[in-house]
Amino acid sequence: MRSIISFLINWNSLPYTQKAVDSLLKQSISPQSIYILDNNSDNFEGEKLQKHFSKNPYINVFLSAENLGFAKGMNYLLAQALKKENPEFLLFLNNDAIADEGWIEALLKCHKETGSPLVTSKMLQLSQPELIDNIGHRFLNTGEVIPTGHNQKASEFTTRQKTIGACGGAMFVTNKLWQQLGGFDEHFFVGYEDADFGLRAFLTGHDIYFEPKAIVKHKMGVSIKKIFNYTYTLTQFRNINYAYFKLMPTSFLVINFPFFIIKQLIVFLMNLLFLRFKFLKVMLHSTWLLFTKDLKVIKKARKEFYATQVLKRSWWEIQKASTFFLWFDIKRFWRFMILREKNQFEKY
Repeated sequence: MRSIISFLINWNSLPYTQKAVDSLLKQSISPQSIYILDNNSDNFEGEKLQKHFSKNPYINVFLSAENLGFAKGMNYLLAQALKKENPEFLLFLNNDAIADEGWIEALLKCHKETGSPLVTSKMLQLSQPELIDNIGHRFLNTGEVIPTGHNQKASEFTTRQKTIGACGGAMFVTNKLWQQLGGFDEHFFVGYEDADFGLRAFLTGHDIYFEPKAIVKHKMGVSIKKIFNYTYTLTQFRNINYAYFKLMPTSFLVINFPFFIIKQLIVFLMNLLFLRFKFLKVMLHSTWLLFTKDLKVIKKARKEFYATQVLKRSWWEIQKASTFFLWFDIKRFWRFMILREKNQFEKY
């Protein structure tokens, strides 16, 4: 059996982490090892995890003296594991998720049949398992990476299909691809690191698949809700621009930059007209930072990316794989302007 290692991060959510690990121990194909990082939780949760799993030699619990976030935390955990083992496959599972018994088996089967080095799961909402949380990502030509299927009926997603990226909450990746891409970009603290990773995999020529039989039930937001404030919201807005301008080839950016500007103007005017001042605040702040501070950071990251990776997708292939922003934003206009729902950037 080829070696499989699973990875989880705990931060102030001990009961959820224990349940997530228990679901891994019940798999029809078990991981060779499980690595857990406690991200400097309160109330000695790291020590409690070590004690709880002390009798299982295949579970390794590491304690961090600081909260490293998700991207840096996972990179650290992977580095510790790869000092001891040389697995072929890596599995990422959110600590507030519970994997069905056939989860790993389905992911492996998808990899074997498609050759895909990056496979995403059918993530259901734990409280409403008839609804989707995430089945992967789609990419708008103006830069956003959007979760696919959220709040749609799970019965609508029964067929294996290609996607732009994989949700890091329940993700299968080959060690070979992980090494090639250099892991997660540690510019991201929590959120969007999986979107960036998926885009890098896609741009370097790899096919990414959604596997409908790889089922995980996700609590959603157990950790994020604890830090969801204006700073976090602003950071997510900036992350979208960072990944877009860091990764997209110049030809794609030149062709789509007019759409990027048009979208910014339309979104600004619509939110002003409908008095969505919370959204306007974070939008204008992030745009100001993009042109006054973030471009220098993006330029450096872009240089490093293109110095280490070879793009195997033409601008036209990327264009065809992306979703034209207008078709998607018309639906958002109806939800947020007409129906008056709050979007994710207004919930701080």
